[in-house]
Amino acid sequence: MVLSLSDVFPPADLQNELMPYVFTLATDPIPNLRITAAKILNFLIPKLDISYVQQTIIPFITVKLLTDNDRDVLFFSNVALQTAKKKQ
Repeated sequence: MVLSLSDVFPPADLQNELMPYVFTLATDPIPNLRITAAKILNFLIPKLDISYVQQTIIPFITVKLLTDNDRDVLFFSNVALQTAKKKQ
């Protein structure tokens, strides 16, 4: 749902309306939901404002996702972080 809505929402609406759900998924105790959140982040980063990516997304990935114990979460979080760094 988030991915299909991202095509019709402007960046400000993505940031204000959809990203809170992604952040909630990213902190869920179930690893598969955190993996999905990292994948969604990777998909949405190119559609978000650069300042939002720098001030919110990169710190969130670094603090919350890159400290995860699940290796798959770490892998997809690193992919999302690389996408975010390319946007800078």
